[in-house]
Amino acid sequence: MKAMVSPTPTSLLQPDAAAELVLSFVNTRPNKLQPEQFDHLQALQQWLVQHQLIGSSDQITETDLEEAKHLRSALVVLLLSHLNDAEMEASELQQATESLQRLTRNHPLVTLISSGDVQLVPHNQGGRAALGRILAAITELVLSGRWNRMKACRNDTCQTAFYDRTRNGAGTFCSQNPCGAMMAMRAYRKRKQEMQQDPGS
Repeated sequence: MKAMVSPTPTSLLQPDAAAELVLSFVNTRPNKLQPEQFDHLQALQQWLVQHQLIGSSDQITETDLEEAKHLRSALVVLLLSHLNDAEMEASELQQATESLQRLTRNHPLVTLISSGDVQLVPHNQGGRAALGRILAAITELVLSGRWNRMKACRNDTCQTAFYDRTRNGAGTFCSQNPCGAMMAMRAYRKRKQEMQQDPGS
């Protein structure tokens, strides 16, 4: 099974297949709106088969499950860092970057070149190839100019991964839930409370 290389949409305002895959993967994490989607090994295997990252006869291990969660957590940090005014500790971003570097060493990619195509494919085989295919999709996003539009919702109780379709690339909240309104109300209440505590300002 080779990594998919999808036709590039005419506009960067639209996500491609690589973006949809990475978003779907990141959004399996638990938050206030949903439980953990990879709560056991069979759940991960079912998800990987459903997204055509492994075959139905391929086997995965507890190590694969642990690495999938590490990859997902690191990606959330990177997607949060893509917010235009992201406030993030440098150590947190560094830790996520180092985690990704370890994973890329464990799941190396190779380049297949033919007369009409170039593909990044996992060096690993079988179930071990799954995370390599996700890493290949991330590489496609960087090369297509879409990577910085991959973000995570600013609402800390949500942090749903989303594709920023705004023309100026300034999106900060997901569109599936009323997170923007919720955060605006939270900021308003905070300002009001500060004014009540310091009426002379």
